[in-house]
Amino acid sequence: MPPTGEPVSTSWERHRGAARAPLRYRRREPEKTLLHAVFREHLESFLAQTRERSSHARGLPAFVERDLRAYTDCGVLARGFARVRCPDCCFERLVAFSCKASICPSCATRRMEDGADHLVRNVFHVDTLTGLYQRMHGLSFGPPDPDLGQARVATRADGTLVGIRKPLAAHEPIMRAYLAVEDIQQAVKKAEDSGATTAYPPTRQGQRGTFAIVIQGDVQHGLWQR
Repeated sequence: MPPTGEPVSTSWERHRGAARAPLRYRRREPEKTLLHAVFREHLESFLAQTRERSSHARGLPAFVERDLRAYTDCGVLARGFARVRCPDCCFERLVAFSCKASICPSCATRRMEDGADHLVRNVFHVDTLTGLYQRMHGLSFGPPDPDLGQARVATRADGTLVGIRKPLAAHEPIMRAYLAVEDIQQAVKKAEDSGATTAYPPTRQGQRGTFAIVIQGDVQHGLWQR
């Protein structure tokens, strides 16, 4: 019998415990994204125009302007960082401060995942969520599927799948969308060429198909080939 808290079957893992292994840290480097470049180049002129066009000459509310400015500093080492050091091996890493602004894709995603994590771990149960989806969307969920980490899965009218299960590790996000692709190997390669990191390489999981997970910035994206 597996230890308490582990899935009954781990046949879908490349090796036992792979789904619970910590992901390799990679700084998200927001300053290299298109959105960050647009903000750096046009934010001040945008704010100036809003002041000129507003009837009270104050422009946007102060909290909105504060969030917009904070985003340009988020995740940038030059704007502040913490030095993290391992007491055992003395390895050090610089971790840039985050802005916590609602406009920031990374911080907003983290806040959404934290809220969902609280609901799933402390409020809702898998059976409660499947029951909610059944009432709202008319879905019919099957029994726990060992090939998908004991997820309960429903098939929509268009053939796409909706699966609900408990997280297998603390670092795992609560929600992850899977995009159906024709060639998953090619899709992963294109993602890596665009700067993404492969967290879970293409792996066949029972009769459900082949799955992979790539990370772009701080967001995990699932890929699925039937």
